[in-house]
Amino acid sequence: MKRLFAILASASLLLAGCAHHSALVEGGTVTLSLTIPHAREVLFASSLDGYELHPVLKTGNSAWVIQLPADRQFSYFYVVDGNVYIPDCSLTEHDDFGSRDCVFAPGM
Repeated sequence: MKRLFAILASASLLLAGCAHHSALVEGGTVTLSLTIPHAREVLFASSLDGYELHPVLKTGNSAWVIQLPADRQFSYFYVVDGNVYIPDCSLTEHDDFGSRDCVFAPGM
């Protein structure tokens, strides 16, 4: 499993088209939205559970969302059509594989 994440993390993808990423906090939940043209499958991985892959809900033609607890900081990235994708995010950190992850921090 660690080998799989090493391969995925080192294979960061520059996707064609214009992607947009946002985070909306309401109450104790953060909704992460990713708009990415032509994506067929989007998965989400975070430090909340040791980077397990979770399917992201498709809500429109190119819009994908996932809701998570907003009570603590976590690092995360997406896997779009089998390739690691790190959107432009306001907070990032370097990971153990020479890439970076997005960071959600409550109150930021």
